[in-house]
Amino acid sequence: MRFTAYNQYVHRMLHRWGPNVKELMAIKKYLATQSITLSHPPWIGGMEVDLPHLYQTVQSLGGLKEVIEKKKWQKVADGMKIPKSAQDRVTKLDDIYCKYLLPYDTLSPEEREKLFDEVEQEWRKKESKALERQETSSVDNDDEEEDDSSDEIEECIVKGRNMPLNAFYRIARNTQRMWFGENQRGSNEIEGASADEVENAFWKHVAERKRHVCVHAASIDSSGRGFGFPVVKNSPFARHPWNLKVLTNNAGSVLRALGPLMGVTVPTLHVGMLFSACCWYRDPHGLPWIEYLHTGAKKIWYGIPDEHNNSFREALSKMVPQYCKNKTIWLPSDTAMVPPKLLVDNGVSLCQIVQEPGQFIIVFPKAFTSSICTGYVVSESVYFAQPSWLETAEQVFKDIQDSCEPSIFSFERLLFNIINDARSQIDILNQILPSVIKIRKKELDNRKQLENLGLNKKERVPVPGSKKGNKGRKVKEDDGDHECETCRANLFVSMVTNSQDDSFYCLPHALQLLSRKKQLLKHCTLLYTYDEDELNELIEKLEHRIETKSKKTNQIKQTK
Repeated sequence: MRFTAYNQYVHRMLHRWGPNVKELMAIKKYLATQSITLSHPPWIGGMEVDLPHLYQTVQSLGGLKEVIEKKKWQKVADGMKIPKSAQDRVTKLDDIYCKYLLPYDTLSPEEREKLFDEVEQEWRKKESKALERQETSSVDNDDEEEDDSSDEIEECIVKGRNMPLNAFYRIARNTQRMWFGENQRGSNEIEGASADEVENAFWKHVAERKRHVCVHAASIDSSGRGFGFPVVKNSPFARHPWNLKVLTNNAGSVLRALGPLMGVTVPTLHVGMLFSACCWYRDPHGLPWIEYLHTGAKKIWYGIPDEHNNSFREALSKMVPQYCKNKTIWLPSDTAMVPPKLLVDNGVSLCQIVQEPGQFIIVFPKAFTSSICTGYVVSESVYFAQPSWLETAEQVFKDIQDSCEPSIFSFERLLFNIINDARSQIDILNQILPSVIKIRKKELDNRKQLENLGLNKKERVPVPGSKKGNKGRKVKEDDGDHECETCRANLFVSMVTNSQDDSFYCLPHALQLLSRKKQLLKHCTLLYTYDEDELNELIEKLEHRIETKSKKTNQIKQTK
């Protein structure tokens, strides 16, 4: 099993700037003057080397000359706590120092101090520009290109390498030994350090920012054979209601009408290691979800209920205003880890729980959560939704669109699938009828306005996920879902495509664009999955199903 892991920089999870980042940027800046590019820190044992700490360790042992002459590289490796299981650690440290730190080592204290001042000024300038852009809600592409070298330090979680699970496990093992000692082997190593030890160490790294702490985590589609919960018939758990692959088809969840949909009704497998974290996050769809810890170490969870959303927002706006958007979905994912003590001191009520292997965690709708792994872990999660979720779903998807956040599925697709699902109950069908009528009216109005603007080119496309070979435009397997270029809405019923740049727009934003730039009309086409007659038939079908089920219910009542 291979997957793409994400690099998580613990020392950047609250504030992106700190003592370690400052010195690393100074090292990079000086290397650039010597025509040496350092795109990312080098690795030993799969772990990123803390270059500022390597420099400081060598200096503490008498400097490079002393280390070389008295062969102290072993002591350097031990001082940095690089585990002996990391292959060629001593030779690699020597090579890394000579390649990346020797030029920096030649600087005088005064030159180094001047370099620190320069990188700090550059950072402050960039940060103030970012705040200005946020306040004006405009993005200047020129600013983005001005300093590519510092782009990667603006995020605490970035896309990493593609690797097999056994390589991920080796890195997890080395990371565990580095931070909690070589003597923690065998069963204790698998279980990880105690939750209290990890929690204290994690928040210390977040607050102090003195060390470069890079760990990895990944989320994997569990539909591959043998991943996560078993599905083979001879397994006693294959049909168990708490098997997440079974739970997703529970009659009480309206999401089952979607069928197997990656990341929604197909469970996601998560792998993590010591200090791997999920930043503070609330599912934008307002969906509840469940996570089961299969194996490995414990996981620390923090939770803030929906009723404390305002106090949480006020606290973060005060502490880290640059991360808070002036939108309904105000905190993007993978943005920040804020120490619980700081939140409590700022009037936020939260809870903490330690999850052990074999236990489930259920996250309530609209709750904020964050988590920390205490060692190597494998867990699995999936969404579900009770019928009551449909009461607010329409507004939830509007908020997602207004906030320009991506949605994991289309609201229209869910409603249309519920209509076509023979298992749908009458109360749910009654509940969605007004929304479906509204969708049809809005859709036909927008199509009429586009026609009046002069958009006459139309093409039918297959319904995403359908296996029918509809005539018209061919769609690749991964071409089923499209996002609006402006609001990132998941486009299902229809969309407008611009062949010039292969962009897609929802109808309201296509109207705005074409009203301003009529010259684009010749490049645009309306793509649709349902024509007017089919939309009308869909509502007729829904009304007929409600009527049929009502009669059936009444007949049952009369016979009792």
